[in-house]
Amino acid sequence: MKRLFYCVSVLFLMTSCSFFSSEADDLRRQNDSLLMMKSQIEKEINGYFATMNEIEDNLDKIKEIEGYLSMQNTTEGIEVNQRDRINRNIELVSQILSKNSREIAALNKKLKNSDLNLKELQKKLEQLNKDLEEKVISIQQLEQKLAKKDELIVQQEISIQGLQSDVDNLSKEVANKEQIISEQDETIHTAWYVFGTRKELKEQKIISKSGLFANRKVLQSDFNKDYFVKVDARNLNRVPLYAKKARILTTHPKNSYSLEKVDGQYVIEILDKKAFWSVSDYLVVEVD
Repeated sequence: MKRLFYCVSVLFLMTSCSFFSSEADDLRRQNDSLLMMKSQIEKEINGYFATMNEIEDNLDKIKEIEGYLSMQNTTEGIEVNQRDRINRNIELVSQILSKNSREIAALNKKLKNSDLNLKELQKKLEQLNKDLEEKVISIQQLEQKLAKKDELIVQQEISIQGLQSDVDNLSKEVANKEQIISEQDETIHTAWYVFGTRKELKEQKIISKSGLFANRKVLQSDFNKDYFVKVDARNLNRVPLYAKKARILTTHPKNSYSLEKVDGQYVIEILDKKAFWSVSDYLVVEVD
């Protein structure tokens, strides 16, 4: 009887151990499954936040570039290197906006397909999407303003070029007139003088070959003008004659000059230039 009881007890204990061991394995598998699910959920959520943090960083970059573009829009002129930098910044913003748009769309899709109920995450994503749309509109407005400014600058440059052309034409016209005035002034104040022996003056047809008692004619129609010395009457103060005898053949007011001897040779001292050349632009002196 005792042996029977012992056998029954052993059988019961073996059955109980087998039951509890099976239940423990089930619990262990459930726990491993939950741990794996938890890890996947954490990984998924961390991925969401990483993407949103990247989007927020990109929006901060856009905000910095937007501030720079706004500042450039207020300046009067934009240099070529600044214009290139602005274009590069606008291109960078477009790339960032495009990337953010793709990432937000992908994140939205993931959240909709996810079994998780992440209301705060969805709310945050909606705000990011709203911020992105506002930045797109803001950048577009800045681009339009900068484009209008560029157009205005081009118009101003065309206007400046036109004004510069007018100034250049006026400068040329003034220079031409000044040249004409200078030439006229030089012509007005140009005088010629010559001195020589009677023979030399006759040979150059400056005086006529008249008879003994006839008056000599000074400056015939065909006299040799190249034989004369050309001068500016305003600057001529004296004419050295390098001769011991001299006689002025052309007509000049008496009080406008003096005929002086210096070291035994005659010199004409012009006392009043305007009066001296008032009758004739030519001075002819016969020397011996």
